[in-house]
Amino acid sequence: MGRLASAHERLARRDEALRWHYRNLAVAATSGDAMVHAVSLASAGGLQLSLLNIDEAAALCGQAWAAARDEVPGYGWALVATNQAMVLMLQQRYDEGVQLADVLLAAEAQLDQGLRYLRCLLLGELLARAGHTRRAQSLLDQGRALCPLGPEPPLMWARAQAGLWNAEGQPARALALCRATLDRIDVPELRHHDDDYDLMSLHAEAARAHEALGDAAAALQSLRESMTVERRMATASMDARRLTLQIRYELDLARHERDAALQREQAAAREQQRLNVLNAQLEEASLAKTRFLAAASHDLRQPLHALGLQLAHLRSGVEGEARDAVEQRMEQALGSLTQMFDTLLDLSRMDAGVLAPRLQPVALAPRLVRLADELAPLAQARGLRLALHLCGPRSTVTDPTLLETLLRNLLGNAIKYTRRGGVLLALRDRGNTLSIEVWDSGVGIADSERERVFDEFYQAGGDTPERGQGLGLGLSIVRRLGALLGLGLRLDSEPGRGTRVRVVLQPAADVCDVADTGEPHVQAALVPAAATPPGHRSLTVAVIDDDSEVRASLVGLLQRWGHRVQAGAMAQEVLGSGTAIDAVLADFHLQDGADGAREIDALCRATGRELPALIVSGDTSPEQLRRLAGSGRPWLSKPLQPQRLRAWLSNCAASVDEART
Repeated sequence: MGRLASAHERLARRDEALRWHYRNLAVAATSGDAMVHAVSLASAGGLQLSLLNIDEAAALCGQAWAAARDEVPGYGWALVATNQAMVLMLQQRYDEGVQLADVLLAAEAQLDQGLRYLRCLLLGELLARAGHTRRAQSLLDQGRALCPLGPEPPLMWARAQAGLWNAEGQPARALALCRATLDRIDVPELRHHDDDYDLMSLHAEAARAHEALGDAAAALQSLRESMTVERRMATASMDARRLTLQIRYELDLARHERDAALQREQAAAREQQRLNVLNAQLEEASLAKTRFLAAASHDLRQPLHALGLQLAHLRSGVEGEARDAVEQRMEQALGSLTQMFDTLLDLSRMDAGVLAPRLQPVALAPRLVRLADELAPLAQARGLRLALHLCGPRSTVTDPTLLETLLRNLLGNAIKYTRRGGVLLALRDRGNTLSIEVWDSGVGIADSERERVFDEFYQAGGDTPERGQGLGLGLSIVRRLGALLGLGLRLDSEPGRGTRVRVVLQPAADVCDVADTGEPHVQAALVPAAATPPGHRSLTVAVIDDDSEVRASLVGLLQRWGHRVQAGAMAQEVLGSGTAIDAVLADFHLQDGADGAREIDALCRATGRELPALIVSGDTSPEQLRRLAGSGRPWLSKPLQPQRLRAWLSNCAASVDEART
């Protein structure tokens, strides 16, 4: 770019030369080379000097000299120093100019000699103006001798020499030189870059000489000619200032556009990176879905397969104890199927964000004893011993229901993957923390699988018989519940020797400032299981379900339990009977976009009172669970567990009796 600028200068295309100089400046500023940057500054400053845009020239050349003054003298260094000397001369800072001239002359032996004559002429003029006439004359003589233009002197030498003779009181010699030079002004090669400054200076020196010789008229004419050139120079200087501002604006605009483009490119790169992450997550989600479907297609079929076989066995006519055994196995298969659906429901509730912990002081020992009693039969059925170790009566602040769910999953997982030996449930006091630990003597977990066992649908254990028993969600639920409750989880395992999972809690004394906020759960209440309910009087139950087979099954079950039933696909059909209703059982998804919650509301409005109501849903997606939470009513998931339904009806009967008394 610097060469293009110089080429335009030689062709007197100063506007284009100036543009290329400033473009070169922008590039050189990022080069990291101080000398390259200094030369580009000095070159642009030199052109501004020739255009008499002194302020801009002084700024550029000053920056260039500040960057280059301590560099090793050479061609670039000499260019920078020479242009700075010219600025000092035009600004009449002669003392500084003489100091710089001394530096240049001292380094003369190390400099390139190609432009030595120009340095001699410039420094000679500078010294002459500073009053060092003898040194100035010596330098002018050297420059004249070195001039490559032949016997005729250049304009730069003529103006400097005329000025020196005028200063020495030799106006006749100065006037003769000015006239001779001006008579030859049309010879192009005698001009230095067509420099109007030389012409203005020659006319000014001629005026000084005429005035010294007493020719006032001639002096006035020379001054008029000098002023004519000066006005032309002033116009060029204003044009240069305007062009410089325009160039700076264009460069700033280009820089802003470049920066904006770079920012857009960086933003696009970040967005692409985000999309790559999302794509990876989507791919992983797709793989997880595939794993889930593979697991579900096997694990959910197993109890259904067992149910089908037992049903065929039942229809074959078995009686007595054999029939009781078949029915027991059918109940076990249904229990396994229900447990799998409950596991999926727990995961969906966490995904939906409707599972909010309710913190309260919890005595740990009684709950651990109850868990051990609950799961001891399962361990005994597998020939295992479930041991319990307690460090004493300790308490913490947590959600007791969610903590029990977490521990139940850990214990169930330990029992499932242990073939011989036993499982230990222990509460240990570690000073500042409490830990609930689950030990087993099972198959263990390989190092390569320890991180993955907490992923959804992943089951460790290689080709062991235990692999495939369940959906591989137990430890995933443990991890999510641990995060929800702010608990620490530690897993240590050795293949073939067993596994220990440690749940870290804070003692209640350390968290006594944590209190239950009193805010209710944001999810609708899931009806708990219960033991065989006590006897109660019969109720009139409204059943709303658009599936005729399901509706008929519910009607038959409720009537067998001694209840009166009014059934229909919508609330309007139930209301048509005119019978007083005690409770409502409604499916959530109904025909034509209707839902059970709104149908229950319609029944309540029609009867003029708030009826006990239960929603049943087979859709446990996060969005569906959020809708159930918004309903504010209790609900049960399909497949419906009869004992839970019967427990709810018992509570309804008790409420109805209490209201009537």
